[in-house]
Amino acid sequence: MSDGSPNSRDRVFEFIVRYKREHDGLSPAIRDIAEGCVLHESTVRYHLMRLEIEDRIRVLGRRAIEVTGGVWDLPPDEVPDAASDDAAPDREHDSPPDAPESPPDAPGGDSDPHNHEAGKRG
Repeated sequence: MSDGSPNSRDRVFEFIVRYKREHDGLSPAIRDIAEGCVLHESTVRYHLMRLEIEDRIRVLGRRAIEVTGGVWDLPPDEVPDAASDDAAPDREHDSPPDAPESPPDAPGGDSDPHNHEAGKRG
């Protein structure tokens, strides 16, 4: 009989999902999960193993935890608008504001055969 409160395994799963949302998809350490769920680290390891068997997560290596079917998108109110200035990089302002631009035919310019940096922009 359940009183509606999540069991330890569900708390571990919910902690992982919440942590990944708050940390741009990074996985929590076992210690983080143990502290957040008030569990012993060995109990967390057991729940991680059971969650993996239940196909709710995949443990990749020592630290990476992948939530099966998890997508870490920005909430709709935080997605940059494609029409806004912040959405696309501004190519005019890629170089520092103090850097003067040389005309292509000036010494050191893009067409100078002695300029080894010509064409290496990025």
